[in-house]
Amino acid sequence: VIAGFLAGMYAVIMVIVMLLGIDLTQYTPGPDGKSPDSGSAGLVKEAMFDLANEPRLFVLVLLSVAVGAPLAEELVFRGQLFAALSQTRLGFAGTTFVTSLGWAMLHASEPWLSIGLIFVMGLVLGYLLVRFGSLWVTIICHGVWNGVYSLIIFWGLAA
Repeated sequence: VIAGFLAGMYAVIMVIVMLLGIDLTQYTPGPDGKSPDSGSAGLVKEAMFDLANEPRLFVLVLLSVAVGAPLAEELVFRGQLFAALSQTRLGFAGTTFVTSLGWAMLHASEPWLSIGLIFVMGLVLGYLLVRFGSLWVTIICHGVWNGVYSLIIFWGLAA
């Protein structure tokens, strides 16, 4: 499930980038952690790039990004909110849409591309919650996604 989630999300990213002709360098901070002149990389991504130059600090941030954030966000959006809203007229599909939208808006400091991808990821995580009936599936998928992305940032700058 986790490997399929990662592969599927990266496939979605590649398709969107290719179809829209997006230059990803507009969303990638430089070695100093600052956004490129052509666009914004987002606050979290900039901080991660900046901390990648300090391995001990990066490990602490990695734990919060790969464990803390997924636990908190999944408990709120696909835990409490999903449980409450799915009992309304929204049903599972409407609740998945609404919680995904809210979760994407939580990341409003990110560039529009990231917000859109976070929304799509929310839809997928909502589906996984309904399909498997376990919040742990979404927590683990979210945590692995954040962890892999963080390590890519670290290894890219540490190399």
